[in-house]
Amino acid sequence: MNKMYVLYHGYMYLDVNSLVGGTVSSTAADPSPTLKWTTIPAVSFLIDTGDGYILYDTGCDPLGMSEHWAEANKNASPFVAAENGSVEERLRQLGLTPDDVGAVVMSHLHTDHSGGLYLFKKAKVYVSDEEFTQVAKLWALGVQKPAYDRWDMGAYFGAGLDWRLVERDEQELPIAPGVTILNLGSGHTYGLMALYVELEHNGNVLLVSDAIHTRENAGPPVRSPGMVYDSLGYAATVKRIFRFAEAHDAWVIFGHDTKQVDEMTLAPDGFYD
Repeated sequence: MNKMYVLYHGYMYLDVNSLVGGTVSSTAADPSPTLKWTTIPAVSFLIDTGDGYILYDTGCDPLGMSEHWAEANKNASPFVAAENGSVEERLRQLGLTPDDVGAVVMSHLHTDHSGGLYLFKKAKVYVSDEEFTQVAKLWALGVQKPAYDRWDMGAYFGAGLDWRLVERDEQELPIAPGVTILNLGSGHTYGLMALYVELEHNGNVLLVSDAIHTRENAGPPVRSPGMVYDSLGYAATVKRIFRFAEAHDAWVIFGHDTKQVDEMTLAPDGFYD
């Protein structure tokens, strides 16, 4: 049966309005919204199927703040890397290298999820067709956009990866026994994907990344993040996720829920099976 490892990469500072829209509002005395910082964890997940390894997201570039990212991205969401916390180092702690990973499933291509993607040159890389197409367009046109850093784009588009674009009509895509991609469509970004993993002892899990950032976003009522591409799509996706989770008796793991991550067993100290 499957095993799931939670890989912790560090934490980011983020304006609370970017996490949950409308958390801090303007007043008559001060018509400009107040900036209030909070911290959020950056994590990815490794699935050991018994026949190979599947990685869901790849965390931040550990050199993003010091060397690689544009100043706008450094200022918008500063990242503090955990000691020995890059995806490559986390795999090493489990006796693995990026070459041991057979498949990488990208929830989306924001910096805090795609920073290590370029390392996985021997893996099949699954990504939403809409997400890939729109981000490739940004790269080709020389556009720098919040959360899509051009250094990251250059690294993964230039790495010769084995891309597998998941098209709109591929709503559920099994990729291993007990492991299924859910193609969620647009919401937080152009196209997001979740990963459903069946576990024998700890209960099934549904990894949803930034399709739902935190329990607070899930509501009710649904509260979309301040950074959202399609607010109607975000709300529809939340409903779909919880319908699926209920039908499959699955634990929903959000993208950046500090309390939830604090309660998890992190690799290399343990796993879920």
